[in-house]
Amino acid sequence: MPRSIVVALFLVTAVGLAAATAAAQPALTPPAAAPPAVERPAASGGEAAVPERWLAVGALSIDGAQVDGARLQVDLLGGGLISAGLAGSVLARGDQVMDTAVPAFTGLGYLAATVRLTGPLSLRGQLGIGGELSAHATDQATAMSADAVATTLITEGALTLGLDVGRHWGLTAGPIVQSAESPAVGVDVTTVTWFAGLRHR
Repeated sequence: MPRSIVVALFLVTAVGLAAATAAAQPALTPPAAAPPAVERPAASGGEAAVPERWLAVGALSIDGAQVDGARLQVDLLGGGLISAGLAGSVLARGDQVMDTAVPAFTGLGYLAATVRLTGPLSLRGQLGIGGELSAHATDQATAMSADAVATTLITEGALTLGLDVGRHWGLTAGPIVQSAESPAVGVDVTTVTWFAGLRHR
């Protein structure tokens, strides 16, 4: 047999065996890369339907014509619809001593309910109970001293309207009705005081 034919047969046989071996082995494919992790944005609860805890500071006026004192109040518990907190105020409504009204200091705890009305407006109602510390003239005729210090149990109800002027800041105003026993005459005296100021939530 000619050498060329032998070489050709050898090559054909080698190629056939190589193809058969390759077909018999499973194809090796690189593992598929894991898809990149997609970070989901944090769920946003959005703005609360009602204001959160309030901190309010402002001026007090008894007759509505002048500033007679100041008040600070802060929510300590709850938030949203129902909250509870503490309020303190100083008000020049004591006796006249040396032609100057002696200030009265008030501290109380309150329970409040706040509802959203429409848009930036909200309405808050409060009920509170606490005490008032005030000085009274020992000599009503001369009113030269204020040595008599009296503590009085007081209750109050307030209704204030809030107006948002930013994400956290707003204006608030409304009447505060307080009932206290007068040390002078020993009867309950009801006082309507107007409050106007800033609030933060």
